[in-house]
Amino acid sequence: MSLSRTDPKPMKTSFAHNAEPSPAAPSPPQIPVLSAVGLAKSFRTPRGMLPVIADVTLSVGAGEFASIRGGSGAGKTTLLQILGGLDRPDAGELYWGGELVSGRGNAFLAVRRATRIGFVFQAYHLVPELSALENILLAARIAGRDTGSAKAEALGLLDRVGLAERATHLPGQLSGGECQRVALVRALINRPPLILADEPTGNLDERTGEEIMSLLLDLTRTASVALVLVTHNADFASRAGRRFILRGGVLTLADAGKG
Repeated sequence: MSLSRTDPKPMKTSFAHNAEPSPAAPSPPQIPVLSAVGLAKSFRTPRGMLPVIADVTLSVGAGEFASIRGGSGAGKTTLLQILGGLDRPDAGELYWGGELVSGRGNAFLAVRRATRIGFVFQAYHLVPELSALENILLAARIAGRDTGSAKAEALGLLDRVGLAERATHLPGQLSGGECQRVALVRALINRPPLILADEPTGNLDERTGEEIMSLLLDLTRTASVALVLVTHNADFASRAGRRFILRGGVLTLADAGKG
């Protein structure tokens, strides 16, 4: 009788255990919440065209805080209005979340702006006939939000900024600091990825201005919202991760230590 033995199948030689591990796939680049390339803007005067914004290129990432300073008449407010789609550049391109918005119509801009950008102005711009809560809900309504959920969120934010008991008060019944707190909540109610703030403490005394600035930074940081702040206050500007100077219509990074 013959005995047969089935030999095991030959093993495949592999050196995989000696090979270098495969490099991890690179993370896709993050799209900036705001990107501007070569913005320019001039205004017509009796003496001819006056260049205000000459060549501005800027990119702001998610959750980033950037400040812009410059002398009186340097064009800071004009630049912020262009970045927010409230004014149009003569040249250059503007992107919100990677989407080209420069050159688009007013209706398009209004729809995009309602959900992508929150504004905080020096003069508050609250509707005087509406209560604090109603001013906030108006912004939510423009963005097409459900009133019930927006109201609950608005009341929560008002409580956070210390105005829970003032929700039904008209702007004329509020102090300047309280009006600006309402404006902060209004800017954040639609959870935009970007806040544009134009001298938000300019009409306030020093102590109230510090309170508003601290609230603004805390609220945007907690929500991971990007903030572009135009301010004449060197201390406020110095708190930004990137600090810019607008001079001669050109935006440049401020020198370290010079604020």
